Amino acid sequence: MTNKYPFLSIPLFLLGLLATPLFTATAAEPLPSTDAAWTTQTLSEIESLYARNGWVLPESGLMFYQEGNETSRTISLAPDWVEMPGMNLRLYTDKPQLKELPGEPFLDVDKTPRQRVWWKYPVYAVVGAPRDLVDGFFGGVGKLPLFNLPLTGVMYEVVPTQVVFRHWSDTHRWLGLRNHNAHGWIDSEEWGFFSNAHNMGLTREDIAEKERRTKQNVVLQAKLKETNQSIIDQNRAAETKREALLAEAMASFQKRDFRDAARRLHFLVKVDPLNQSARSLLAASLIALPADATSDGWKRMMISRLLQTHSQGMMMEIKQSLLPLVALPDTRTNALTYLVWINARLGNLKEARETAMALRTPAVEKNQK
Repeated sequence: MTNKYPFLSIPLFLLGLLATPLFTATAAEPLPSTDAAWTTQTLSEIESLYARNGWVLPESGLMFYQEGNETSRTISLAPDWVEMPGMNLRLYTDKPQLKELPGEPFLDVDKTPRQRVWWKYPVYAVVGAPRDLVDGFFGGVGKLPLFNLPLTGVMYEVVPTQVVFRHWSDTHRWLGLRNHNAHGWIDSEEWGFFSNAHNMGLTREDIAEKERRTKQNVVLQAKLKETNQSIIDQNRAAETKREALLAEAMASFQKRDFRDAARRLHFLVKVDPLNQSARSLLAASLIALPADATSDGWKRMMISRLLQTHSQGMMMEIKQSLLPLVALPDTRTNALTYLVWINARLGNLKEARETAMALRTPAVEKNQK
């Protein structure tokens, strides 16, 4: 089919090129829940809602989720009611297993111990030591540029005088080339000083000492195994105590005795900092505690530290612990306040906004009365 209007082809082509990015941008436009501007606006609305109703935001504010800024704070001293003086930390703490017994290290058997052959020393003093001294003189001169060639090179290596002074098993090859021990003058950095002392058998392997060390290591290994088994038993007992303490804290939490739960969990987190369940329930217990002028500063700092160092899975655990507290009049406000923060931190902004709106219900009823 021929085009009746060829002069319109180029303008229509250019118009198509300009229109394509517009349609592409519209199709690729992000959803509102992931748009950065929408996120910021939603969080700002929640914070404005808090400000209008006089509620207190958790430490670092909701914008901590958006900005990711983590500030270091000094945790104030814990109040007296948190401490549990009758509890022994060592009974709840795991001990690492030992690789060696304290003060009783394993004896080295990788290298065979050696003992001196004393009767050969007088022989070496007469036959070996003078030859080593002469050989050492030529080895030292061999490193001096002006003297090495005539003395060491000609008089000691070309004329093989060194066979008289060096031990027969360690003589250099002719012209000073290195031997099977990598000792030489021309092509080796090692001269091989004191060749007679090293090759006359002044020491020998001490087989008896090696056997004694091996037997001693067997005894030490048995004692180490027994000690480590004792440590394993202690760690199992400590784990049982930690599990019992966590169960007691959960029971106190379910009975709404949040102070007792917080005491036990604070101690448990101290001895087992990586216990996810204990850290999550501790945060929920502290959030549920009523206001107290003597401990509010410490409590808020502890909650902030626990929340900011939690993984997403642990944040979900805290959320599940706080949800039942929304139905209780005494804990409703605190639970909803931190649920807003947690939902925002998890990215559930719609739920965070709904939770923040739920906080208005008691305030509206109070104003109407």
